Amino acid sequence: MRDPRLVQYREAAVAMKEGQFRAPIPQEGADDVAALGKALAELGTTLEAKFEEANEITTLSKVTEKINAGLDLDEVLNCVFESFWPVIPYDRIGLSLLEQNGTVVRSRWARSDAPVMKIDRGYSAPLQGSSLQRILQTGQPRILNDLRQYLAEHPNSESTHLMVEEGMRSSLTCPLIARGKPIGFMFFSSMEPHAFKDAHVEIFLQIAGQLSMIVEKGRLYDELRQLRDKFLGMAARDLRPPLGVIKANLDLFLGGQLEPITDSQRAALQKMQEAAETMLAAVNELLDAR
Repeated sequence: MRDPRLVQYREAAVAMKEGQFRAPIPQEGADDVAALGKALAELGTTLEAKFEEANEITTLSKVTEKINAGLDLDEVLNCVFESFWPVIPYDRIGLSLLEQNGTVVRSRWARSDAPVMKIDRGYSAPLQGSSLQRILQTGQPRILNDLRQYLAEHPNSESTHLMVEEGMRSSLTCPLIARGKPIGFMFFSSMEPHAFKDAHVEIFLQIAGQLSMIVEKGRLYDELRQLRDKFLGMAARDLRPPLGVIKANLDLFLGGQLEPITDSQRAALQKMQEAAETMLAAVNELLDAR
């Protein structure tokens, strides 16, 4: 008579083939069939871990592609929010950057599944004396799996009060590091208590590392744009006076207010006048756009 456990093992193997790794597998007994069941259960656990790891790698690759495609920070953050929830737990993601020589933490972006967000873009708080300062000092992520208990222990924490009011019950905070220097924080929050585990830290750190790259790239781009605008502004201001003088003298020549000119000279001067007007208009447009 065939052992009924073998039928369940076969059904579990079929389920694993379809991506269902937690099918019930009886493991009672000390015979060879029970040993087979234990081995099959271990296989399911291993396959589930590998499957999750593959999903994480695939999702990270998508984010990396968007970063390399030159998408702006908001687009990448929205991609992260929409892509990772099947892999890791969160109901809210926020990103804050250091400002004013690293003394202030200001919210740069946030997205939440809660009905109302209590901490949105623009919210700021001093870094000095905060728990975030300790995270920067250690360089290590922090897991708070019971925000209500943390708030009871730290009643003066305004940000924690707002997060609890928003409905969040656990959080994971990752420091953002670029070129060896801290630039801000990435916050992952869940409406469920005890949502985060040490196993999640690695994937969150990879996300934070990818975002640090694009934040720094955006910051460098802004610096270059400011330098470009400054240079072009200086050049335009230096060019406008001599161009104005050239055009004024050409107008005098062509208006017959100076020495008489021949037809060939008039044709050449008219071309010079058109070029001067074009250049002056371009300079004025550049200055007006600043």
